[in-house]
Amino acid sequence: MSTINKVTKREKERIILESQLNHHIPMVLVDMLDSLKNIEYRSILNVFKSGYSEAKFGTIEEEYTFIKEVICQLLDATFSNPFKEGMEKAMLLAIAETNFSSAARERFIHPFQAFLFGSIIIDKFYENFKKWFSEELCHSKSTDVEAAWLLASVFHDRSKPLMHLKKMIEYEEGEITTIEIPEKEEYVSVLSSLQTHLSQGKTLESWKPKRTKNRLSQILLEYAEADNHGVKSSFSLLRHLQKAFGKNAYNPGYVEAALAVALHDSQLHGPLLRNRIFPMDIALFPLPCLLLYCDAMEEWGRKTEYDPEVRLVDIKIEDNTVHCEVAFGQNERARNKIDEITGVMKCVRSEDISFTFSPRIYVNL
Repeated sequence: MSTINKVTKREKERIILESQLNHHIPMVLVDMLDSLKNIEYRSILNVFKSGYSEAKFGTIEEEYTFIKEVICQLLDATFSNPFKEGMEKAMLLAIAETNFSSAARERFIHPFQAFLFGSIIIDKFYENFKKWFSEELCHSKSTDVEAAWLLASVFHDRSKPLMHLKKMIEYEEGEITTIEIPEKEEYVSVLSSLQTHLSQGKTLESWKPKRTKNRLSQILLEYAEADNHGVKSSFSLLRHLQKAFGKNAYNPGYVEAALAVALHDSQLHGPLLRNRIFPMDIALFPLPCLLLYCDAMEEWGRKTEYDPEVRLVDIKIEDNTVHCEVAFGQNERARNKIDEITGVMKCVRSEDISFTFSPRIYVNL
């Protein structure tokens, strides 16, 4: 990954077209939806591809609304439960965050892009992911690997806008006392219990929640107190699941989705590596490993306005390799991303699939 190649003329032309359409999602990613063969969502995503490819958005709110409707279709097709209100609120929070701060990163389309990227990977290696996740749970569309991946990806940054809005309120009104989460101890115990179960090589479907206190539970509690957005977002997912499913909220696949959310933020990676919780084997923890990779890769489109300086230019999925190429306007940003990806890959162990990355640069468009 030491060599940084240039963006081609054709790739520059495509980036310019995307900027004219105000598309946060690169057509390189959208076009790959045509090749989906296995996942349940392929029909909905092909309809999304057709509509998005032709759309020109006047504002980011228009693009948010378009994507929110697609996410709601996916959730409703899988769970037949009222997630729509929650997605509406998530969209409004993301809009509010960008209105409060011009430096805020984009946080509503980003999770959907991670979902698309991960869905393409799952579809390509579908038999692997079914085996790693659970053949038994994959017999039902409400508990299969793509359903759990949908939850993990769209919820993984749910708490971040709330944290920034809290800082804005504190700037105006003074410090806000931390709101206690009554179920915090329960959520941490559930997540830690599943991690222990899977690390012992046991099947996902055989897991039952039980009270667990270990080093992971200590780390999760510590970072929950520090308002870590990954841990708080996992609590948000579990809370939404409890509202929707009651006593059935702790379906093993849903809890693995919440575990993936809890562990994805880089603040936790050092402690998790030191305590030998990381690296995680993708054959035992497919969703946490996939989210680590997809979240780290998806650097493009993270500004609220269109940003041609960081753009996905190619994805190659050949044999047993997933390779992602991202264009950067500056060498420094490219090298920073190389360092980030190198750090993330220390957290993942994967023998069957090789996840790689290379940057591109251009002087100007």
